[in-house]
Amino acid sequence: MKSCIVATLGTEAQVITTVTDCLLELKNNISQVYIIHTSTSDGSIKIALDRLKKEIKTYPGYKNIKFDFCPIKLSSGESITDVDSIESGQAGFQLIYRTILDAKRNGFQIFLCISGGRKNLSLFGMSAAQLLFDDNDRLIHLYSSPDFVSSKEMHPRNRFDANLVEIPVLLWSKISPAYLLLNDVVDPLKAIEIYKNIHLEERIENGSVFLLSILSPAEQQVVEWLVISGLTDIEIGKILHISDRTVESHIRSARIKAEDYFQISTINRAGLIALLQPAVIFIKGGKFGENPDV
Repeated sequence: MKSCIVATLGTEAQVITTVTDCLLELKNNISQVYIIHTSTSDGSIKIALDRLKKEIKTYPGYKNIKFDFCPIKLSSGESITDVDSIESGQAGFQLIYRTILDAKRNGFQIFLCISGGRKNLSLFGMSAAQLLFDDNDRLIHLYSSPDFVSSKEMHPRNRFDANLVEIPVLLWSKISPAYLLLNDVVDPLKAIEIYKNIHLEERIENGSVFLLSILSPAEQQVVEWLVISGLTDIEIGKILHISDRTVESHIRSARIKAEDYFQISTINRAGLIALLQPAVIFIKGGKFGENPDV
């Protein structure tokens, strides 16, 4: 599988070359590197960019790799010097998101390195990974020894200089959305809103099945009152004309069943409410009828 690197760059040019070297050492078929960066006419960022551009032109190991420099720009087209505002942060997030999306459209496996640049760029990278990654993609952090960092060398001298650490990503979809719902969505904030709606629909569907098929009618009724009202066992018991012990027993049983059904190790009372609230609201439409004999 052809692979690419998407990496954020700060003031240390060696981050880009080192992560590339490490992935090549692991026999990954790297053919493209996208470098996300801010822009300055002078200073440490420009020094890092100039040094990196010089290195990739002359280093023999990179002759078959294309390096693309991707400056972060505002919607007006203005290049930014730092990611230090809401507008510049959104621009950085959008660039990372679109770069990954385009690479996936072109069939690349993604290695996203979030070691360089501002910490908020790292967070944006993690969010983009959740939205767009599938099981083949990797979010990685580069660990470099203090001695190697201070040396300013562009390539690791030995195996102790640098290592890659894979960061687990909780995917928002088991199937890569780059080929499904988000194929035409280039705004990450809109993509997040779409996924929120999808996630809500999944919670309603799964919760409804649990309430209507897994719980007994008596358990369902108690749980619905608990979720919609947040009342105590005594208060629910008075409404349903049953003892508070019976209410407590039904809730305990529902929690045990929920732990098994949703594959969650422990669900407390508050967790049960949060888990089932969308489904209860959907099923009941905010209304409760007369209570059957329980």
